[in-house]
Amino acid sequence: KFKSRPEIATADDYYVDTESIDSASKVFRLGLEAHKEWKNLSWQTEVLLTEVKRTGLEPLKFWGGYSYLSWFLTDDRRNYDSGSGSFSAMVPSKPLGKGGRGAWELALRASYVDLTDKDVIGGIQSNITVGLNWYLNAHFRVMTNLTKVLDVDRPGSGFDGLDPLILSVRLQWQML
Repeated sequence: KFKSRPEIATADDYYVDTESIDSASKVFRLGLEAHKEWKNLSWQTEVLLTEVKRTGLEPLKFWGGYSYLSWFLTDDRRNYDSGSGSFSAMVPSKPLGKGGRGAWELALRASYVDLTDKDVIGGIQSNITVGLNWYLNAHFRVMTNLTKVLDVDRPGSGFDGLDPLILSVRLQWQML
């Protein structure tokens, strides 16, 4: 079973969903990711392919991807560790309450997922998200995202044809 929701992880509506895949016997996943930074501007993209082998049936292929652009309005940047291939926690250079105003980040993300192949109609969904993040200090971040679901193509589902506009505001606390 594979499913996906819009870029809002607090919502439990999965607009695309393969439901249980009969005769599934093996799953193969391949992901290609790239990242580049230019001072306070950062770009990241990833493409994912999943193949599901099925006993007595043709294999299924699902895929998706995203591209993400981030620009810090303050003198800060994302912290990428090329050795581990991951981002570490964002610590503002001038935290709020210590003579600074924290770090402000403007972000844009586009994503696409296709969970339909052969006899499995899981659906196709594309989204675009604009975000504004305020990192108050090393532990607190306020996140605001405006996500536009551009299209949901999932015939036979109550989500088919949906294109909602979703606003989310979250406060994140992180212990370092």
